[in-house]
Amino acid sequence: MYLWCIIPYYTAYLCRALAQLGVDVRLASISYHWDLDCFVRQGVRNRPGLLDVVSKLKIRIPSLRRALKLLEASINMAAAAVQFAVSRPDLIHVQFVPLLESGVPVELWLLKYAKSRGIKILYTVHNELPLDSGDRYFKAFQRAYRLCDALICHTREAKERRVERFVADAARVVVIPH
Repeated sequence: MYLWCIIPYYTAYLCRALAQLGVDVRLASISYHWDLDCFVRQGVRNRPGLLDVVSKLKIRIPSLRRALKLLEASINMAAAAVQFAVSRPDLIHVQFVPLLESGVPVELWLLKYAKSRGIKILYTVHNELPLDSGDRYFKAFQRAYRLCDALICHTREAKERRVERFVADAARVVVIPH
């Protein structure tokens, strides 16, 4: 689940590697507005939901592009919730939650709903909290991390910090080097 598509290359490489291991990967992501073919070049198909329009419009005004991406992501999250009611995936891998990083818990609501449908949640934690936010979003991210069945960190130190500050259960936090 990567509805905003901000760091697509990492996501594309991850999806490709998982697919090569035989995992049935379905990437819920819009296209990347700076490189519309980045997923195709990696042999990955993105399935955004209902809409994948904003990136293709090549809007140069960042605030307008972000506002339209918010609308698009909201529609795609609603479509994902409907899909979870009909046909649920085994697992959702969360790559990034930009709305939660802005203090809006919509993605958290979607993940809670997915969890209530029996879907496992895996979250790759790139940054413990949004950059330059101090502990302002601590409680929101604590809820998100505790909701997850597993967290991926890229270093042993990051794992120790997540366990100490957020989840307490070391078995739910794994290290996969970047």
